Amino acid sequence: MAIDSGTVLFEADFTGRAFSYSAKAGDRAKLFSLLSAARRAIAENIYDYAPIDRKAIDAYFAGKKKPKNPAELAAILSSVSMSSVERDLEKAVGFEPVPADDPRKANAEKRKIGYATSYYLYLLFKSAFGEEAPKPAGTNKNQIIRLVSNSSEWMVVKKANAAIATKPEALSALIGMLSTIVRKEGDVLCKEGDFEEVSGALFGSFFKRKSYGKLVEAISSVAADKVTACAKNAAIDDAAAQELFTLLYLKAFSLSGYSPYPEPDLLAETYPQLKIPKPRGNFGGKKKKKA
Repeated sequence: MAIDSGTVLFEADFTGRAFSYSAKAGDRAKLFSLLSAARRAIAENIYDYAPIDRKAIDAYFAGKKKPKNPAELAAILSSVSMSSVERDLEKAVGFEPVPADDPRKANAEKRKIGYATSYYLYLLFKSAFGEEAPKPAGTNKNQIIRLVSNSSEWMVVKKANAAIATKPEALSALIGMLSTIVRKEGDVLCKEGDFEEVSGALFGSFFKRKSYGKLVEAISSVAADKVTACAKNAAIDDAAAQELFTLLYLKAFSLSGYSPYPEPDLLAETYPQLKIPKPRGNFGGKKKKKA
């Protein structure tokens, strides 16, 4: 179905939980509201397509302390090693049999633990920042999930049919969609459309390489008040500043290599036969100044 010029649309049906949102690309307040709702809806449902036992990890998390702010999150992260979490969650991963003469598949199966630790971090992140999935809204009941933007500011078409796709195929499509949404939402929230610059100024110096220890250090060292001030200074308005506050911390997780969302690198390592197309087109970000 075609959409009007200048319109951004997100529709999804996650086995009966339907969502439908639309906004004009030029209306930044409504656009970031759409992108936020789409991000949270996908993040809440994407792990149903990952090779993990969500209920087992939920039960594991139920017995853990729940953070209510970044300081408590930093304290919890610093109190555990990721290797111990991996050992605890190993039984919650759906590993496939590996032929003795297939070292590539053996390595891919081993890396699937990343989905379990990512989901565990997602539960921590949701608790610390009050991130909840939006309530279902819309009448889409065909298991089609799509993100479409038809405007000069942002051209994108991403689509998945969860009814006919395999779980890895649906996971691949959703990871690509979620990555696109996170990237665009950050730029929409910032007055100058320069989310990478803003987040890099706060957390970039900590991550010369991916490291769980550096994630703990970054969240512990950069006071929440400083992140709040940065968000207020960069955001288009106060409502956007609240959302940007959360996305800045999300970026720190991503830079560390321990994201609360499954990312393209993890997909490439665990399902090398599947590929996410590289982002193409105009994201509507900050324009380069002419010399």
